[in-house]
Amino acid sequence: MTVKEAAKLLGETLAKESAVITFNAAKAAYDADAELSGLLAEYRTARTLLGELYAKPDPTEEESRSADALNTRVTELADTIRSNPVYLALEEAQGAVNELMSAVNADLSFYTFGETPGCNHDCASCSGCH
Repeated sequence: MTVKEAAKLLGETLAKESAVITFNAAKAAYDADAELSGLLAEYRTARTLLGELYAKPDPTEEESRSADALNTRVTELADTIRSNPVYLALEEAQGAVNELMSAVNADLSFYTFGETPGCNHDCASCSGCH
């Protein structure tokens, strides 16, 4: 078996893991949520405009007021997005997938190099390599 074949098999196996299935469902819900999509688009646009206002060397008083108002709106949007149940579900699912992938990478490192990640070669403090 080649490395590419093993990687394909590993990927196909990972795709069947509950964490990955949950993530894919959460990502589909996130992508399909029109309200959340609108909030994200407004957030990105507002952040861009805010960056442009803050980049001005000598803003007028009106530009400063606009920047303050826009900064308030950006904060409100961020809070709304971060409290959205669909966003929270995706964030939680992403965390579970990250944990799974970290565990897989640790196993790959062990089987490839014979040591666990973070190994300091002081076997007195560890029992993981034997």
